Amino acid sequence: MKKLMLILAFIMDTSYYAGAETMDKLADIEIIIGDKKAEGIIYNTNAGKDFLKLLPQNFNMEDFNSTEKISYLKNKLDISNMPSSFDPSTGDIAYYGPWGNLCIFYKDFRLSQSLYPIGKVTKGIELLSEKTSDFQITIKTK
Repeated sequence: MKKLMLILAFIMDTSYYAGAETMDKLADIEIIIGDKKAEGIIYNTNAGKDFLKLLPQNFNMEDFNSTEKISYLKNKLDISNMPSSFDPSTGDIAYYGPWGNLCIFYKDFRLSQSLYPIGKVTKGIELLSEKTSDFQITIKTK
């Protein structure tokens, strides 16, 4: 019985959302990188709604782990009612709670605790992945 309780506790504690394919779209966005534009969507979640309140905004992006571009946000996003972890794929826009940063994945990554999906780049992810040094982007609603 003790083993069963431990297994159930583990399952409940490791709830996650493997992908964001079924999340509802809240808004369309443009990501302006120099004189080029990428497109994306923001999901209808508390974190997505909080992120939209920040827009339009410039973000200073840097590469992290040769997998994602990140920028630190001034305000924390509301992660209530979100899964405790997320398995990002190419194009996913996420929020990493412990550091308070925006993440835009240009490569697939592994399941990560405290990572919350907020949107998806639907066109032009290569514009971010080809950047080799720090750069600035502007994100605004369409």
